[in-house]
Amino acid sequence: MAEVALAVIFLTMGGMLAPSVLQDRSEGMGIAHEEYLAASLRIPWVDPTSEKASGRQEAFRVRVATT
Repeated sequence: MAEVALAVIFLTMGGMLAPSVLQDRSEGMGIAHEEYLAASLRIPWVDPTSEKASGRQEAFRVRVATT
């Protein structure tokens, strides 16, 4: 008997909450997306054992030393 009562209560609550959940999803979030910037940064992978790697490491050391 208690299981049936709980099932009826939960189904009723779910039915009452469903429209409000669906309504919230259909409306915008209220954020002015034109005012924000999104960016993506990519770091190129270089094999540290290659000849290019030693040249890039040296160029990096020079830049760090001059700043």
